[in-house]
Amino acid sequence: MKYLIALLFVAFTSLSHSQIFKPSISYTVISEFNDTDKSVRYVEKTLNLNMTYEIRSAHKLGIQYLNINTAGSSFTFSKKKSKYFLVGILYQYDLLSKSKIDLFPELAINYGNYCTCGNKDPFQKNGIIYISYGFGIDFPIYKNFYIDTGFHFYQPSFNLDDVSYSYAYTQYILGISYKFQ
Repeated sequence: MKYLIALLFVAFTSLSHSQIFKPSISYTVISEFNDTDKSVRYVEKTLNLNMTYEIRSAHKLGIQYLNINTAGSSFTFSKKKSKYFLVGILYQYDLLSKSKIDLFPELAINYGNYCTCGNKDPFQKNGIIYISYGFGIDFPIYKNFYIDTGFHFYQPSFNLDDVSYSYAYTQYILGISYKFQ
């Protein structure tokens, strides 16, 4: 799947007349304590790497990789640590394409093993397809450097045969990027 995504990215970027691409990196930390027992804690750390390429004015296509590390549990005391991933293709439409600020909705399709299924702690399940959506605002801070902000939902949508309910993995974005022109 990773090789297919890389091949699709190369194919799409070769169709473009633009030379604008923007690699980005963000790191998200979410910590949750149990209401009744403060020793029960769940921590989720996500490294999000992505790169977009302008295929037409305001239209951007990209790839992304999320490395998700968890520790603990939301329900019981645990020192268990786990690692997960999501990888995919994304599309952004810049609503302010004539401005230096990037304001965009984002749609993506991802593949991974982070199952936010049922009402328990996330667990590993290979081959999940996620439909994701969200929005972002990138602010220029110096020349072509940007502060990236946003909020995204990753909904497990396919390959959930043995689970009856799932909730969306959510991620806030706070990171940096550089626009090559």
